[in-house]
Amino acid sequence: NPGYSASYIRTRTSSGPLTFTFTGVGFRVLAAKGPAYGKLKITIDGTPLTGYPDLYNATPLSKQTVYVKTGMTYANHTVTIDYSGYKNADSSGRTVNLDALDIYGTLLVAP
Repeated sequence: NPGYSASYIRTRTSSGPLTFTFTGVGFRVLAAKGPAYGKLKITIDGTPLTGYPDLYNATPLSKQTVYVKTGMTYANHTVTIDYSGYKNADSSGRTVNLDALDIYGTLLVAP
């Protein structure tokens, strides 16, 4: 689908973590948003985020920046993105997706 980065998107409706390792100072997560999407679970270097990036939007949107982490110490970092099972009260579903990752550094282990 040309609406997604490189024409691909990966979706989950149950747990199935995606893990990547990079050397650098940050990253950005792009995803589609829509009326049936839930919330992502992101863990950085073994520590889960306090909140969950919300993929809900009343109308479908593609290539949306849903999370940005910058200012990290220049080092090796491991990030896991997963299905959380949570959703916005207005959402009709809990599906999560990943469209693209922008790495501020060098990708060591691809998802």
